[in-house]
Amino acid sequence: VEAKDVVERVEAYDLQQGCMVCLSPAECAFGYRTSRFKQEPGRWLVLRVVYRLDRIFEANLSYKALERLPHASADELRRAIIDLRWSKLPKPDEHGSAGSFFKNPVVDGDKYANLRALYPEMPEAHPTDEGCKLSAGWLIDRAGWKGRIMGKAGVWPNNALVLYNAGGCTGDEVVA
Repeated sequence: VEAKDVVERVEAYDLQQGCMVCLSPAECAFGYRTSRFKQEPGRWLVLRVVYRLDRIFEANLSYKALERLPHASADELRRAIIDLRWSKLPKPDEHGSAGSFFKNPVVDGDKYANLRALYPEMPEAHPTDEGCKLSAGWLIDRAGWKGRIMGKAGVWPNNALVLYNAGGCTGDEVVA
């Protein structure tokens, strides 16, 4: 589930106009890892987000690893998701992490077809309004970076999308 699917409204202070506003989801311009708030940095002070949640639980099993749980209760699904995440992510008390912040690249159909011909093992792209969304994790892994450490910054061995502190890492090392 994405925030855009459950946000009913966002109450914010518009620092440019000097007034309070109440924004609908459409006015928030939610998209793939983006929104109006990201597109207009420094303009908004978000004060409240109102969510509309369903009263009746309906499992979202669109994530491949959850397909095996079609009859799971909300609590069973929650536990499975937590276990799955901890199997792929560093534990905060063991390793500092920048988390998963890579954005899946979007390419046009021709570029996707060319890549697919070169790399038939490449995961299927997800179609979007902008084009074909590729798997950043697969690309990073394919480039040989999964599990690699440079200085004291590394790419997590169990998840190519996560940068982590391999011991005493500085922000400059992450940028490098």
